[in-house]
Amino acid sequence: MIYACLKTVPRWHSPLVPASYLLLGIYSSALAGLPFIAFSGSTVSRQAMLAIALLTLALIVKAIYYLRFRTPVVEHTINSALPLGQKTIRLLDVGHTHGTFLTDEFFFKVARGHALSVRVAAIAIGFVLPIAVLASGASGVVPLVFAALACVVGLIAERWLFFAEAQHVIRLYHGATRV
Repeated sequence: MIYACLKTVPRWHSPLVPASYLLLGIYSSALAGLPFIAFSGSTVSRQAMLAIALLTLALIVKAIYYLRFRTPVVEHTINSALPLGQKTIRLLDVGHTHGTFLTDEFFFKVARGHALSVRVAAIAIGFVLPIAVLASGASGVVPLVFAALACVVGLIAERWLFFAEAQHVIRLYHGATRV
């Protein structure tokens, strides 16, 4: 819930964030447990169907999130960040002479240029590939480990993208004109 309560990051200030976070955790855990069930000699068909349902639900919530935030909800400017009436505010100095954590970490300029590619890769590797493995009826340890590892790789890309696309309002105080 820490992300959803931050008004300074409009993309995170949404009920879709905790819902997505919980679903991603539950489905990845369900998927990670399948190789252990298969290794013990039990059949994984019911658990695989549950994992497919959780994967699908998580993918739907994530797709809604991506559609909701394909463009900024509210475009913030330095004037809207500092509500001083009708006065025009301009930044005179960013307060430092070289890059800092706030400028380097919060700007992610390169990441935003590749956001669509990373998003497609995250969905393909983290959701579609595991669903395809499970839907094929694979019940051996090796394909289930492959599906779980694909899920982890996809979720790492998804989390990276989550932070790279955040558009922190604090950027306004470090030289950005719009967020």
